[in-house]
Amino acid sequence: MPVTLSLDNAPYQSWSAGTGHRDTLVPGGRHSVVFAMGQFESVLWLDQLSFTPAQPVSVSEALDNAELQFTTAGHRTWQGLGSLPSVGKGDDVLVLDNPVPTSAGTLSAEVSGPALISFNYKQSIGVSQGMFTGVAPTPVPVLPGFDPDWSTGYVLVPEGATQINWTGWGTAKLDDFQRAPEAEAARLRGALGTTDLAWSGTSNVPWEVTGSPEAVRVGLPADVTGRIDSRLRTEVIGPAVIDFQAIVDSNASDNENWNFEVSLQSVTDNFYRAWPLTATDGYWRNVRIPIPAGSHTFTVAAYTPYPGNGMTLRNFRLTPVDIPLATAIGAPGLDWHTGDNAPWIGQPESRGYSVISGQVPAGETSWLETTVRGPVDIAFARIAQANNVSHFTARFSIDGVGVETINSIGYWQTRTYSLDEARDYVLRWELTPTAEAPTGADPAFVVSDFRFLGTYEQKVTALALPTAKSAPSDDADYDGLTNELELKLGTDPLQPDHNSVQLVPTPFGLEFSYPIPDSSALEPLPPDGDAIVVEISPDLMSWEQLPPFTRRFADPFGITGYRARVQLPQPTTGDSMYVRLRAEETEQQNYAE
Repeated sequence: MPVTLSLDNAPYQSWSAGTGHRDTLVPGGRHSVVFAMGQFESVLWLDQLSFTPAQPVSVSEALDNAELQFTTAGHRTWQGLGSLPSVGKGDDVLVLDNPVPTSAGTLSAEVSGPALISFNYKQSIGVSQGMFTGVAPTPVPVLPGFDPDWSTGYVLVPEGATQINWTGWGTAKLDDFQRAPEAEAARLRGALGTTDLAWSGTSNVPWEVTGSPEAVRVGLPADVTGRIDSRLRTEVIGPAVIDFQAIVDSNASDNENWNFEVSLQSVTDNFYRAWPLTATDGYWRNVRIPIPAGSHTFTVAAYTPYPGNGMTLRNFRLTPVDIPLATAIGAPGLDWHTGDNAPWIGQPESRGYSVISGQVPAGETSWLETTVRGPVDIAFARIAQANNVSHFTARFSIDGVGVETINSIGYWQTRTYSLDEARDYVLRWELTPTAEAPTGADPAFVVSDFRFLGTYEQKVTALALPTAKSAPSDDADYDGLTNELELKLGTDPLQPDHNSVQLVPTPFGLEFSYPIPDSSALEPLPPDGDAIVVEISPDLMSWEQLPPFTRRFADPFGITGYRARVQLPQPTTGDSMYVRLRAEETEQQNYAE
């Protein structure tokens, strides 16, 4: 049970039992003060009890900053006190003494950016920048204090006028607000990379500009014990991708007490995605984050209690993308159509590409349509995004007949259908928001990984390949990939694509990769595992087959979808090495080099 201080016979403040120095702010006037211990404590010791008169000062005086105009709000407002060297970092301090620990008191100021603000604080302080996500305020990031010492907090302010809010619970103290020279804030933003991103952030340790070329590091020094909480964020609009480089230093033995991550939160529907950044052993990692259509808050965060742990960032770049519907859904050989007033668009996803419905008012419909020649089996993955299933009607139909109405949200599901007759089939996906959908929380219907199942002949019929160029060994678009390989890789056999097969340098040598069109690629390959074989040769005459794959991969930071990857042996300096794919689904062997 706690030790309680009562003021005028009413509980005013409480502390957990233990040894230490405590202080509290007593309002102006004459009061009776009573100390009481909980029923399970046997002894309460008090020593060095003192009452120090406090001279009220303005908020600006207490914070040593005449530049900013401050306002306070909450259950108990912040109060500036002077002549208290034992309480403040200097000779005055801003104090929040709140007898209701769950009720917050907020100090606000409008800052013209770009700027870097620092301040001293004691006890944990919440700091936000007046941003909103959807219909609710962004959760206030809390800067933990290095108790019992004073800590220094940092706020990075983007260009323009920004309201900053400092929030305290219980007893909290603020002092010594400083605005760094504008050149320092500009250098910090420049070290992150592009100036197109309006960075903001909060941290309880400094952001350090280091290295050549310059980068930004945040971390816990090796001789400091405590927990860091550092976040850099920016607002982005998709469809786009964000590329950057990162080094993560971690000696943590568990994943619950430390974390370095990238996250993306939709401004419209609070849809949240996060990608962990794991230790890189001193290497720069190239990171690519897909930004779906719409407005999002992009955050890079570091939380760690381990001395010596940290994260270094540089070369951020935002690139808008214009992805054709056929490419985004995974079936470039088909003609795709969309409407009415809100067409579907292609977007990058952590699973590859996808197509997403447009935003329409309640009662109107956004639809996507294509025609497929049967007989053939089809499959695709789909997901509905909304706050509630009552906010939309989403369905898939064949020839105008609804075969599925979506009644779940938030996770991907794969659907398979048989088109048995030798005729054309019209496939249609549509989304209609209902009147129950709240303003600013637009539902969405997302589809990806469309593919044909069945025999090679069925796939050729569905894609309407010209008969004269339809053999498995033919190369209908003259891009070096046979028709059979194109169908396996999910590329269009009628559109040249020279970048689907790639050689990528890594810290460990060359990596050879090629695309995989569907989510089933995450499952282990069958025991024979050689429908596609990778071979290498020094002279184009003798070929050596590399060990068969046991698994295919999806790059969580890529936008190229699922890929099969294999590490190549390092060639001797000055020698050549040739790599080719070989398809063995039929008796005819087809090659792409």
